[in-house]
Amino acid sequence: MINAYKKFWRNYINFSGNTNRPDYWLAWLMNAIIYLIFMVILVAYLSISALQGSYHEVSDGMDVYFQTSGVFLPLMCWIIIIYSVAIIIPSLSISIRRLQDAGFHWAFIFLDLIPSVGSIVLLIFHCLPTNTENNKVLKKGYHADPAELEKWYQLKEKNVITQDEYDAKKKELL
Repeated sequence: MINAYKKFWRNYINFSGNTNRPDYWLAWLMNAIIYLIFMVILVAYLSISALQGSYHEVSDGMDVYFQTSGVFLPLMCWIIIIYSVAIIIPSLSISIRRLQDAGFHWAFIFLDLIPSVGSIVLLIFHCLPTNTENNKVLKKGYHADPAELEKWYQLKEKNVITQDEYDAKKKELL
């Protein structure tokens, strides 16, 4: 799960290529866990504040009014807001790569703008397996031929090419 989350952040502006289902869903699971931790901390803080008596009755009929004096509550709110803004681009990027992996055009991401129905359709698209027939990334041959890679490795071992040249060719093939 940690490796999928690292990929989520490393490829935050990579809108080309693809993302398999496990990497996509593990990244979303990690984001959900982080939000859950934030919410547990907030609920614990508010519960402790209520138990310690940092509330008072209000004369206009409200039974309980929480005083949120101090820095903790605003600080936690700002942390959640900053985190939420920070994951917008990586989330968009991983969603587009997941759509491409399932064989759909990246523009299907705009389905999310259709209330309710669009989100459900997009969720279904994200759940689909890799489509090797309509997957432009896989068709372009981004997977290296092992024999070709071995040929370049042998050239490097014989000192015909340098390590940098081998690394560049390996990167090109992969």
